[in-house]
Amino acid sequence: MSHRENISELTRIPKGSHSRMNYYNLCWKNLLAMLRVYESEAGLCKNIKPKSIDRTCGGEVVWRDVDVQCKLGKWDRFLIRDIAPFHNKPVPHVDSLFIVLYYPMKINKARQLIDISQSITYLGTAKHIIVGCHFTAAAVGSIVIVKLFNENYIDVKYAIKLYDVVINELYEEFAKTMSLEDQRTGKTPLRDVYERFIFDKCMTFDDLKKKLPSSSSTFKYISNPRSASKSTSTSARTAPRASSSNKSKSINDARRIAAEKRQKRSNSRKSLSNSRRKPTKDRDVNLKSPKLRMSESALGKGSVNVDLGTKRVIVSNSGGTPVFNSS
Repeated sequence: MSHRENISELTRIPKGSHSRMNYYNLCWKNLLAMLRVYESEAGLCKNIKPKSIDRTCGGEVVWRDVDVQCKLGKWDRFLIRDIAPFHNKPVPHVDSLFIVLYYPMKINKARQLIDISQSITYLGTAKHIIVGCHFTAAAVGSIVIVKLFNENYIDVKYAIKLYDVVINELYEEFAKTMSLEDQRTGKTPLRDVYERFIFDKCMTFDDLKKKLPSSSSTFKYISNPRSASKSTSTSARTAPRASSSNKSKSINDARRIAAEKRQKRSNSRKSLSNSRRKPTKDRDVNLKSPKLRMSESALGKGSVNVDLGTKRVIVSNSGGTPVFNSS
């Protein structure tokens, strides 16, 4: 089957879907995208009017500030477009549904998103994450993986593996609600837990693990994700200890050297301070010193005594306190 034939197949309306009326008179080629518009109108966006509707071929329908199913937050933008970009992860499909959410990310993490999925984009200037998918729950699952990755619960290799498992399980759950007029009335325990994890700031990663259905195959993947990347071999377990020991030794050596340098600087300052100590009373002044500069204002009413043997002069005021001294 050619790529063009794949696209035609992937944009058809799935069997078992609830029949919908095209009351917006959308003239779109992507029939699946049209279906998603009316599914959203009957469910997630039921009480919200679209901010814009482009009925023409290649057009789009956009909603803003859409309440999530768990009612704990809002999607900044929810839009469906008459486009069909092909994506084969985790299975062949086309992305025509997009969710935009304000979610600040670490720059080094954002740069690796393309490795997890080409359907996930981060707009750094606006701090928005943009997720493309072919059904809403897939976007929810994608954002959960991004959050786990951004907050260092899993590394990029683990996120890549987890992505396929999460999306596939969510699609199995979603498929059971396709025949319903309002898909929110169907049971979607996975999606509910994932949405809560995204928006509930009090919900911890341990809470997520506890609330996921035990029947979920995702549960075994994220029950202890940090340990999953560690090797079970003896050498792999002992290597971190050796590395940690060497690192600790290096830190101690650096601290010792720094302490020695501080001590040397302290001793140097003390020595310099002693060499510049204040002159004692009636300290003598060498007559040959070029630094000797005396004036009447300097002498005032003081006295000058000269030792003819040493050729040194002592300058003092009337109180006996030196007014000029020189080494």
